[in-house]
Formats: sequence, C-alpha cells, structure tokens
Amino acid sequence: MAAPTSKIILELNKNALISPWKGQFIIQGCLLCDITLWSTYGTVVPLQLPRELDFKYVMDVSSLKESLPEAAFRRRSYLEQKVCCQDLCFDLYEVELTNKQGENIDKLMEYVKNKELALIKCLEDKSFFILFTSSALTPEPGFGAEADGPTRFTFIPCAANSR
Repeated sequence: MAAPTSKIILELNKNALISPWKGQFIIQGCLLCDITLWSTYGTVVPLQLPRELDFKYVMDVSSLKESLPEAAFRRRSYLEQKVCCQDLCFDLYEVELTNKQGENIDKLMEYVKNKELALIKCLEDKSFFILFTSSALTPEPGFGAEADGPTRFTFIPCAANSR
C-alpha cells in the first residue's frame, strides 16, 4: 500500500531548505557579496541581524572550540533545532554567498578554510555571528559534506540562554 500523499509532503518539507535571512557580507567596510542563511527547521533567525554584516574579528577555530561547548560543533546536536549549554544557545545554518564582487571573496574563503579560521561579528544584543567552513564541524558519519565535498560555510549565532 502506498504512503498517503500528506505523509510524503510532510517528509519532503521536513528536509526542505528555507531562507530565514538575507543580507550583505562586508569586511572592513568593503562589500564582498550577498549572504543568505539556509535552514531545514524554520524561517526564524533567533537574533536580530542587521542587513549588513561587517565582520571585524578573526579567530582560530581551535581556539573557538576551546572557548565554546563541544556540542556547538556537532551537526548531530542540531537535530532538535538549537543547542543550549553552559548558558549559551546556538543555532546552525548553512550559508550561501552570491553576487560576489570580484575574486576577493573566493580567495578569502579559501584562506579561511585552509587556515581553519572563523570570522566573527559582534551583534548589538551582545551575541555573536560566527562564520566558518563546515569542515570545522566535528566529523560525524552521515552528517554533512564529506572531506572532499563542496566547501560550505556555517553560521552559528551565539546568545545568552534566556530560560
């Protein structure tokens, strides 16, 4: 017996990517490209993001991993939408870069990937926008791109837990 149509649609929607936010990616006042966040679990970005994200800080991913809970770097942790631990909440989004202004953005992102860096934007509500390649996430079989797959950039908003 075939599955009911409504169940099939629900399963398809469960894995559909939704874009809850779009804006501009800027470094030191220079527009590099447009940036779109993609999510499989909803259209709400938990933080108020400005239309223009001007990144001013860079950090080694290894230092970031020492500073933040391990769960923030495991895709499996985000199966239930967000991760809250040690009074911090994290959400995971895939990032798409479009309307690139020259080749600088590609060179920058390759550098970020090769040097295992994270770009950080401090937001007005004292939270952070952290951007790094998906290769910085803890490898887990069956979750995300393999090592030789395409480079994906990941955004983790980090905010104090308001339980």
